[in-house]
Amino acid sequence: QEMGNVFVGSGDSLKEIALTHFSTLRFSKRRFTTTIDHLPDYVLLNIFNYLDFLELCVIGLVCRKWYALSRDRTLHRRVDLSHVQLTPKQLKLLLQMRAMPPAVEELRVFGDHHCLWACSVSPRALRRIQSRCPRLRRLRIHNFSFRSSSRDKCVRLADFPDTLEHLSLRGSIVGRSSFFKASRQGQNLSRLQVLDLGRCFFVADAEAKPWPWLPSLTQLYLEGCPFLDSTGYFQDMLRKLSKLTLLDVEGTYIAENALEIVASHCSLLEHLYVGCTATKDSSLASMGNFGGMTKLQSICLVQTQVTDVGLLHLARVAPELKVIMLEMDQGISDQGIAELCDRLPSVAVRIGECIGLVSAVFRHEGCGHYELQYVDSTT
Repeated sequence: QEMGNVFVGSGDSLKEIALTHFSTLRFSKRRFTTTIDHLPDYVLLNIFNYLDFLELCVIGLVCRKWYALSRDRTLHRRVDLSHVQLTPKQLKLLLQMRAMPPAVEELRVFGDHHCLWACSVSPRALRRIQSRCPRLRRLRIHNFSFRSSSRDKCVRLADFPDTLEHLSLRGSIVGRSSFFKASRQGQNLSRLQVLDLGRCFFVADAEAKPWPWLPSLTQLYLEGCPFLDSTGYFQDMLRKLSKLTLLDVEGTYIAENALEIVASHCSLLEHLYVGCTATKDSSLASMGNFGGMTKLQSICLVQTQVTDVGLLHLARVAPELKVIMLEMDQGISDQGIAELCDRLPSVAVRIGECIGLVSAVFRHEGCGHYELQYVDSTT
């Protein structure tokens, strides 16, 4: 609310601070004479904390005091520009801004769809990100092209800052042969825990390089990725990711024995999303060949070929299951669901929905589990 020239933001803690300060101010019988200039810095910082990055850049033009306060490191741990569609050139200009402080821990930028195939982000731009944001831990850079006709300008996974714990390139263009190419310096993103390559356009310019070693990776989103059709590649990938607790391969062409491979290499897996795939009853039964998925808590089977028989297999191989996601018209009977609930009394059945995105060349299908988990999250 507005009191004279003083603006008080929302939030209980901010109100308490502001009211405590107001009690020390002098009031005239006719009007409230104190201006916002009289507010102490800690109150202004709490007010500024409700502003986004672009708004902070604007208020820094008001006066020298506001300029200094708007650059305070506590306000810039998270820079979210996901509501603005940027071109690669604008991204470059953003990284050159003095307003981009080194305290940034999370950066979210979304590309302009109209420029997706026209121009690309270069490895040099990623080095600039690492230079300007040495504390960066979470990077979500969606709808950009990371592929170039020039080999030295194609972005590799190893080119991203080695401080990252969370990386999402959703909806971007990636060169299949160059992206997984190893770094000459041996950089392997050893801290990376969450990797999202969902709904990316993988240009099959050559054979895909072997999947890299990512020793700390626990969550992998590969929704719609085309290179999982090779059983050998899929097995090699999971062999290097034994710490996975979440795997999303919805809308992919995984082989019939894919879930058997998952069970043999990912014993810690808690969340498995295989909607919009050819998964069927025998696929679920095969997970029992390696002792089952004893830690599995949730599974998505939307738009699969699983029937009542498959649900019984699932109850046997995943005794700790808490959530199963199905489609309304999937061919599973109420009796089949009831029998599953009898065997797993704590399980909850949720009705999911496949989200299909169709472009001029590609079709992507899946439930969008990454967005459901992280769209408004700060983790």
